[in-house]
Amino acid sequence: MQQPNAEEISTITSVYPLGCLAGCILISVIGMRLGRRLSIVLGCALIVIGGSLQAGSVSQAMIIVSRVIAGAGTGMTSTCIPMWISETSPAKTRGRDVALQLLLVLSGNVTAYWFDYGMIIHHTGQVVWRFPVAFQCFYALLGGLIILFLPESPRVLYGWQRVKEADDTLLRLLDCTPNDESFIVGRQEILDAMEMESNQEEGQSLWRSLLWDTSKVHNSRLVDLQLQAITYYQTTLMSDAIGLDAHMASLMGVSYNVNTLFLGTFPPVLLIERLGRRLLLIGGAVGTSLAMIAFTVAVKYAPGNPAVGWFGVSMIFLYEFIFACSWNCVVWVYAPEISPFKFRHINTAAGVATEWLFTFVTVKITPIGIASLGWRFFIIFVVFNVLQAVFAYFFCPETKGATLEEIDYMFCRTGLLEEPVEEIIDPTQTLATEQKGTSNDEVGQI
Repeated sequence: MQQPNAEEISTITSVYPLGCLAGCILISVIGMRLGRRLSIVLGCALIVIGGSLQAGSVSQAMIIVSRVIAGAGTGMTSTCIPMWISETSPAKTRGRDVALQLLLVLSGNVTAYWFDYGMIIHHTGQVVWRFPVAFQCFYALLGGLIILFLPESPRVLYGWQRVKEADDTLLRLLDCTPNDESFIVGRQEILDAMEMESNQEEGQSLWRSLLWDTSKVHNSRLVDLQLQAITYYQTTLMSDAIGLDAHMASLMGVSYNVNTLFLGTFPPVLLIERLGRRLLLIGGAVGTSLAMIAFTVAVKYAPGNPAVGWFGVSMIFLYEFIFACSWNCVVWVYAPEISPFKFRHINTAAGVATEWLFTFVTVKITPIGIASLGWRFFIIFVVFNVLQAVFAYFFCPETKGATLEEIDYMFCRTGLLEEPVEEIIDPTQTLATEQKGTSNDEVGQI
């Protein structure tokens, strides 16, 4: 297989986020029927298939197709894993748990970068790229096997009317007995929220309820994820835009991913349940806006001025550290939280799909934009960062410490909260009835 040229490399790189976008769309269509666990297993299987085909590719066309397959698997897992964690974690630790999962994801990026570096230094030939590409299958295979031994989301099980199984799962997650108040109240909150959603959307199809939202529960709650031009093109930015030599630009690129994206994700794991989502979103957007403004000014004056160039490098690191501490983490927590159960797989998939779509756009236009507009190209990113701060201030309520069902009420239109709530039913009586032969379908009518 011949060495690809610059445009072919761009195509091979950019089709991966398109595959991720396809995976998100697939989840929005079949995610509820598959459930969280099976969706994750299927996504891991696609990553293994796509990674294996990439490692054994004999043509560029085969690489492109296999990257789309692996990307679809990544899109499915990146959508479903945050949802599954959100639905199986206690309210007081939900944000920390999802943030910790993202930290583990970024540890894979760190491993990949150093793996590639070691292969380049110590080996030659096609094994330099084939073995690292194949190694991604190990983590996907491991993740797909582990999830088989973990429970399905109890909310999904209640949605499927498998009430007995859902009760047993909820009891395991809460580590309590059927007589405990935490189980009684938590169970009834879930059932009440599902009944409320069904009543509000009665007579409408799922997609009509989402696209033409006239209900009082605000079905279409979306959070767009931030553009990531710097992540894909940090070496290009440091060499072409700032003026570093190729070796120093590559070294800064590796250090950038290890020291900023990875290490910057540690603070939100510790702080997200203390400071809350809203403060991290607003503060992060303000910080990244200021860093991007400084970087844009540095790019303008960097040619022929090494000191200004290094200032620009520091602003890239500062930008990404602030981004890692805030938006890079919080949106993965926030998107599943603010969505009602019936639409959670669709809304979360739409948010993740937005990230992958704009990743594709960014990967394609960044080299062209830098070549055509120079420093002015980065004004686009300044504008988007400022808009994020405005968006978070006006449209993102705090969800820290609230259950997923309590968050539903934050988005309700006036009038819904005044509707009477049915008396909480003691689930111990229901469980006793089931043991005498009552069907799950009958219990599901609570």
